[in-house]
Amino acid sequence: MPLANFLLTLRLMNPQSHISMAKTALADYLRKRGMRCTQERKTLLECVMKTDGHFTIDDFSQMLQNAGFRVSTGTIYNTLQLFVDCGLLRSLRFGSDKTRYEKVQGTPNHHHLVCTQCGSIKEIRLSDLSAMIENRNLGKFTPEYYTLTIYGVCARCRKAKNQNRTKSNHNIALYQSGKINESRCTPRTPVGRRRQR
Repeated sequence: MPLANFLLTLRLMNPQSHISMAKTALADYLRKRGMRCTQERKTLLECVMKTDGHFTIDDFSQMLQNAGFRVSTGTIYNTLQLFVDCGLLRSLRFGSDKTRYEKVQGTPNHHHLVCTQCGSIKEIRLSDLSAMIENRNLGKFTPEYYTLTIYGVCARCRKAKNQNRTKSNHNIALYQSGKINESRCTPRTPVGRRRQR
């Protein structure tokens, strides 16, 4: 089955069927290349297909360890790359961050909001942009997928930054009013009184 038809079929199926279809696609891919479809590869694929969102090799390794499945980091790396080559996973790099993976599983194209402060990633869908790209004549080029990455500051980090800015402005006001000692940045003790400890 061609990959495009496989991805379309995945959209219409329940999660258990996704795993079954992915195993079939992997077995076909490996057989055509003269590679073995080992139990370890099948197990790793099943774990990948049960994973939601983006994950790194370290995240995936930790998840496997928590499930009691021991496998080397090298094996995980090679197997995930095999799944990327097979079309079951996408490999993504956001800035200088570690490579992250996400399941293809027939989800529509989506875009990513990446916080430059905490590194959080949020998926969004921009239907106007998607329609524009999908209706664009690209000649003999057939796109498989596309993604847009928008970098900025998430609401949680912006709130924390504003709180820190407010606190900093408060400290500046205290310093200017003479209530904070310049050399120690501590509140001044009025002359003749001792600080309580």
